[in-house]
Amino acid sequence: MNIITKYFILGFLLIIIAWTCKDSTQPQPADCDLGYHPCDYEDTFCCPDTTSHNFVWEIDTLGIYGSIINDVAIVDENDIWVVGALSVEDSTMQYPGEKNYNGAHWNGNSWNFLKIWNPHAELKSIEYFSENDIWVLGSYPIHWDGTEWTLYHLTDMGVTPGGLSGKIWAISPENIYFVGGNGRIVHYDGIDFLKMESNTIVTLKDIHGTPDGEHVFIAGYDNIGDSIALELINGHWVTIYSGDSYYIEDPNSIWGRISSVHTYLDTAYFTTTNGLLKYNYIDYTFQFDGQDQSMFYDYHFIGTEMNNYNDILLFSRTFSTLHFNGSNWLSDESISDVQSTWTRGCDFKDNLAVITGYCCGFGHAIVARGSRQ
Repeated sequence: MNIITKYFILGFLLIIIAWTCKDSTQPQPADCDLGYHPCDYEDTFCCPDTTSHNFVWEIDTLGIYGSIINDVAIVDENDIWVVGALSVEDSTMQYPGEKNYNGAHWNGNSWNFLKIWNPHAELKSIEYFSENDIWVLGSYPIHWDGTEWTLYHLTDMGVTPGGLSGKIWAISPENIYFVGGNGRIVHYDGIDFLKMESNTIVTLKDIHGTPDGEHVFIAGYDNIGDSIALELINGHWVTIYSGDSYYIEDPNSIWGRISSVHTYLDTAYFTTTNGLLKYNYIDYTFQFDGQDQSMFYDYHFIGTEMNNYNDILLFSRTFSTLHFNGSNWLSDESISDVQSTWTRGCDFKDNLAVITGYCCGFGHAIVARGSRQ
C-alpha cells in the first residue's frame, strides 16, 4: 500500500469519526418525569402534559325524603357502586317510613337498589375488588363473597357501634385498613383483624397510601376544630400534623380543616377546607395551594381524587369541582348552580368522575356522573 492510499484511508476515517462525534453531541430529548414531556424533540426542558377540563355531568336522584349516598366506587362507566341510606317508595307508592336500602349499583343504564346485611343501617364507605369481593363499612366491616354478606363484630377490640365510620383503603384483599371515630384504626390481613394504636381521639375520616403499602396516610378532624394527619412509619402511626383549624391563633389555621387524603408517588395530597396541602414524604416538606389564590376561595373542599400530577380533581361540599390539568386550575359549578346539593363522597377514574351526597335538605340522594369530553 503506497503512501497516498494510506493518507486517503486515514482521512476517510477521520471524517467518519468527526461526523460520529458531532452526532453524539447533539442535544438529546429531556428525560422527563411522569406527567411531563420534552417541549420539543431536541429540547432539554420539560413541559407539563395537560388534560381536558371539560366534564359533562348527568345527575341521578335516588330514593325519597331522608336518602343519602356517602361513598362511591368506580369500576368503569357501566359499573358503579354506591352506599348510604335510601328510602324507596313501595309498590303502592307509599313512603315506608324507614330506610329500606343502603346501596345501589349502576349497570350503564339504570340503578339497582341493594339491601346489604341490615338494609336499615346507613353505610359510610365501600372498597371494591371484584363482583365477588366487596367491603363496606357502617359501624363494623361487612364483606360480600359473591354469595352472602358477612358482618364482623369487633367489640372484643373495643370497637363500639358507630366506631368505624370513616373510609376503607386496601392494598390487596389481604391488606385492608378501616378508620373511624376516637382515633380508631383496624387492619385486616386476610384472616384476622388487628386494632392499631393511633395515639389520638380525633375522628379519622380518610386513609390512602402508595400501591405497595410502604407509605400510608390518614386524615381526620372533629367537631371542635381539631385536625390531624398521620403517617404509618415502621408499623406505627406517627402524627405529622395536628392543629386547631378554626382559630386564628393557630399558625396553620390558614390551611383549614383536613378532611381527606390521596397519595401519588412521593406526595400525600391532603384536602383542607381552603385548598390542597401537599406533603412530600421523601424530604418531609409541606406545600399549600389554596387561600392566597382566588380560585380556591369559598369552596370548602372535602375530597381529592387524581389520576396523575396533571389530572387532579378537588371536590367541594356543594358539588362544585376544581380541576388541575397540569397547567392551571378551572372551577366547575354547573351542578351546584342547579340544585342545593351537599357532597358526601367522590371518586375519579380515567375520564369518569362521580360525586355523591344529598339534595334539598335531605330531600333525596344525588349521584352526579361526569364524563370527560
